Amino acid sequence: MLAHEFRAHSQSGEDGLLHYVFGAIGTTDKKCVEIGVEDGRMCNTANLIINHGWKGLLIDCNREDVFEGRRYYGSLPGVGADQVSFAESFVTAEDVNKLIGTHGFSGPIDLLSIDIDGNDYWVWKAVSVVDPRVVIVEYNAVLGTELSVAVRYRPDALNDKYPTRHNWGASLRAYARLAESKGYRLVACTSSGVNALFVKSDLAGPSLPAIAVEEAYYPCEYYPQTEEGLPPFDLDQFEVV
Repeated sequence: MLAHEFRAHSQSGEDGLLHYVFGAIGTTDKKCVEIGVEDGRMCNTANLIINHGWKGLLIDCNREDVFEGRRYYGSLPGVGADQVSFAESFVTAEDVNKLIGTHGFSGPIDLLSIDIDGNDYWVWKAVSVVDPRVVIVEYNAVLGTELSVAVRYRPDALNDKYPTRHNWGASLRAYARLAESKGYRLVACTSSGVNALFVKSDLAGPSLPAIAVEEAYYPCEYYPQTEEGLPPFDLDQFEVV
């Protein structure tokens, strides 16, 4: 999948991977929900909304970022007022469905993206108000490929409240197991070692084969390994899932 990576508005190669995936399975309503977008200029759904006419719900907990996001998208030619909605909210597993549903998104959609540097695993596990065909989530590459763990759930937890910067999110194996329980298959990870893509198993044909965690995994380019191995994390902050 590396040959398909490119970046228009995404952090790294996610735009290209999503272009390839939807080229293989097609689109339906071109609706997307992304949780954790900052101001929405550089996120996984921006290219789809700005350049391909998708309708999106973009969620972030930072008031200034949401204000800037609304201003930015409102200034773009060709992006309709009803095409993108911003929601300012700190997302928890308990309220994610109400939040999404209140903004008019429910049932089948094409894409869900989650990047909140904390309870990502638990939020995806809780999502039921929408049924995305493709899901992209940020995995914690520091946790390697063998562990199937997620950070212990705390509804009030922000990333900067964890004892170290590496005690957040979940391992790629944990996401792969959650995905399988929800009817998805792992099809790719970005070469930057940040995001993993999952596609509904009944939609993914031969062009999108399921791949093993060990084959899909990349170490995160932002957390380089040393001679001692991966950066340290506190396993007591995680639970097996």
